[in-house]
Amino acid sequence: MVTSFDPEYGRYSPGMLLIEDVTQWSFENGLTFDMRPLRLEYKERWANTLTQRISYTSPLTWKGVIILTPALLRFHAIKFLKAALNAERRAAIRRVMVWYVEFKGGSRTPATSGTEQGRARVGDL
Repeated sequence: MVTSFDPEYGRYSPGMLLIEDVTQWSFENGLTFDMRPLRLEYKERWANTLTQRISYTSPLTWKGVIILTPALLRFHAIKFLKAALNAERRAAIRRVMVWYVEFKGGSRTPATSGTEQGRARVGDL
């Protein structure tokens, strides 16, 4: 037996036909058809709105604190790394911009904020 897949008929797969029937039945019966919790591409093709799922976890006992501590540390480590990488990216972009301006033959002088300029004017008087 040889099987094949034709992308032109991919939208007529049994799963897509089942989703179409369930959605149509839900609409006819005045119900909301919810495809949560996972966000997958095939679900977005059927959706007219997207929602974000947020879950909260709170320990109620000392055992819960012990169990959740590694997850909390992992969360904060990832948050810190993302912030550090973002700062590295901004610094890299600044270095490239300085190089580009120098390459073009321009001179790059650091810009001063309006408050610094205002202070200079007051001191000049």
